[in-house]
Amino acid sequence: MRRQRILVVGSVAVFLAVASAQAPARAAQQTTPAPAFVNLSKVSNDYQVGPGDQLEIQVVAHPELNQTLRLSNSGEISLPPIGLICVAGLTAFDVESTIAERLRERNLIQHPEVLVFISDYRAKPIYVSGAVVNPGEFVMSQELTVADAILLAGGLQLIAADEGLVHRRVSGEGRSEPARPCSGTPRAGPGMETIKVDLRPLKEGRFFQSALPLKPGDVVIVPEMQVNPFFIVGDVMHPRNYSYPPGQTLMASQAISLAGGPTPTSKLSDGMLVRYDDQGRRTDLPVNYAAILSGRQPDFPIEPNDIIFIPGSAIKTFTHGLLLLTDSMVSSAIFRVGRTYQLPDPPERTVREPR
Repeated sequence: MRRQRILVVGSVAVFLAVASAQAPARAAQQTTPAPAFVNLSKVSNDYQVGPGDQLEIQVVAHPELNQTLRLSNSGEISLPPIGLICVAGLTAFDVESTIAERLRERNLIQHPEVLVFISDYRAKPIYVSGAVVNPGEFVMSQELTVADAILLAGGLQLIAADEGLVHRRVSGEGRSEPARPCSGTPRAGPGMETIKVDLRPLKEGRFFQSALPLKPGDVVIVPEMQVNPFFIVGDVMHPRNYSYPPGQTLMASQAISLAGGPTPTSKLSDGMLVRYDDQGRRTDLPVNYAAILSGRQPDFPIEPNDIIFIPGSAIKTFTHGLLLLTDSMVSSAIFRVGRTYQLPDPPERTVREPR
């Protein structure tokens, strides 16, 4: 699976020059040196580091302590000469404060100035699959919702269903996995939960009010819309298979209209409807489509996998099974020679009026 990353800059530090060549005496009179760097926590990114993230650590005026470290699976880093530090679940600004405090506690540096930048984000992967343009793995460097993740994956395909799924790991107590694996708190074996998400606002371009915030490890699945075909063959303008509209009722007259209507040579009164039941048994139903279109007979709903056949005046073999289907024809193709559809005769047929 292709890996993609969306990165956001980590902590922010502003360099303040407090010493100048014109005022050496005033600087010497200060009992407590003014810090050369001031960390601005209010504008620091609130991303919490985790296992796999890589940190760039700089200690001002002490380049020998500068390190590029990656968090271990337990959420720790090893920074000589202060040893292991648990940093999982901390922001970059908090990591700066933690390292500076350790340096002071060990009397290594009296006024340490520490800068930490996140150079590689790996701790919070999410996965998007299914009917999206570019499915794959993404790494969160900020809070994302389901809608954000789908947009990062290029958006929905036209065949996307109206409802998506989020598979999420949870602990044995039904809670999400804790953010700090090095906290020492024992965790029960993870389970899974499935959350349904309404994708219709996203498909319609409306504001996604019920956007679900994602957690690390979430898998967003966008199923394909279930397409139920029906077929219109014979003397119509556009004979082919069509998709049955989900959640709607399609009448026979509407289906014929979708195919562009009958041709001048069609014999609407000699039409037929082929229908399969749940057990795959086929029934051939003679239908006077001319009477339906003129309002002399009631219209009736079409079902998925129905075949509407409208013969033409040039067809002479209708009574010998011109419109005869095999079971495989429903899921494969309908073979057309001009406007004559020659299909093999099934062994058993039941003829009755459509309801």
